[in-house]
Amino acid sequence: MSTVSDIVVLREGREGSPMEPYAAALRDRCPDTVVTLARTPEQERKLIADASVVTGITVEPDLVEAASNLELFARVFAGTDHVPVDALAARRSQGRECLLRW
Repeated sequence: MSTVSDIVVLREGREGSPMEPYAAALRDRCPDTVVTLARTPEQERKLIADASVVTGITVEPDLVEAASNLELFARVFAGTDHVPVDALAARRSQGRECLLRW
């Protein structure tokens, strides 16, 4: 039996930093929320399909497309240079709103 993640933490951290402490902090702060750290590209693709919140440095446009329930992408670093803003905005025209927070 699989559990749907409420928050998916993407595998890549800023400048190679590990994302495990970030995922652990989210679990501590949101104890009633299922937080899952994706450790491989395959896990990212599988987990993002049902997640409502995704967080990380960036999210690839193909992952945005695969994220059918995505409501929020929370970037863990300042700026939008490495974020597919167009792909996230395109969801609006498809009736699938997604907020971008950083």
